Amino acid sequence: MTRESDDQVEFFGKWMTREWADALQAWQGISHYVSEGKPFQRIPYASETFRQPLEARQGPCRHCSTILGKLHEPRCDYEQCPVCNGQAMSCDCEYAED
Repeated sequence: MTRESDDQVEFFGKWMTREWADALQAWQGISHYVSEGKPFQRIPYASETFRQPLEARQGPCRHCSTILGKLHEPRCDYEQCPVCNGQAMSCDCEYAED
């Protein structure tokens, strides 16, 4: 694919649906999670400490397509929980809803 169509766009250097690109853009605005009344800054792709950042330097996240230094889809497989520092998708931390 060499150019944008109504439903496919290039975003973060990868072709994806316009809907997913719009969602990734929106997630960049969720900079903190709130747990027990306290804000915790979300951890960008490649800054995780529970896994090696090498993959992030080679390309977009395999699960949500974010790129180096940008925020994951909330609770992505590779997102690190800023509360417990574990894997966000499988930790028991509870976040307040927006």
